[in-house]
This record gives sequence, C-alpha cells and structure tokens, in this order.
Amino acid sequence: MVDPKNHHYYSVADHVGSVGKSGYASYPEICRFLETNKTTVVFDKPTNVPYAFNGKEWVTFENEHSANDKVKIES
Repeated sequence: MVDPKNHHYYSVADHVGSVGKSGYASYPEICRFLETNKTTVVFDKPTNVPYAFNGKEWVTFENEHSANDKVKIES
C-alpha cells in the first residue's frame, strides 16, 4: 500500500507485496502473515471478505464466515 493508513479495498498500491508470489499467496503463507506482529485483520462488510494488513503489506483471504456466506442457498 502506498499509504499504510489507507488500507481499505481499492487503496493504492505501487507494487506486488512480499507475501506469496506474483500477487498470489498460499494458505500457509497467509497463515504466517496473520501470525506476525502488528498484523490487523478486518472484515469488510460490503464485500463480505476479510483482509489483513501490516504496514504496507495487505492480503485478502477467505475464512469460515466469508466462505459460508458464499455457499448459502436462499429458499
């Protein structure tokens, strides 16, 4: 992220981060990122997806809540 204080979806980034490879991160890589100090996890209600940030690094991922919401069948 260009501005660490602006960590929301559609925030400006100037390059691919160090988590993962070429903009894609595996489950273990995301878990390691989430375990680092000063990583904050936010659940974005409009997109119904969590994301985490730590300084200028930012990742989005699925969790139980976001995955369950995507597979709900309306009756």
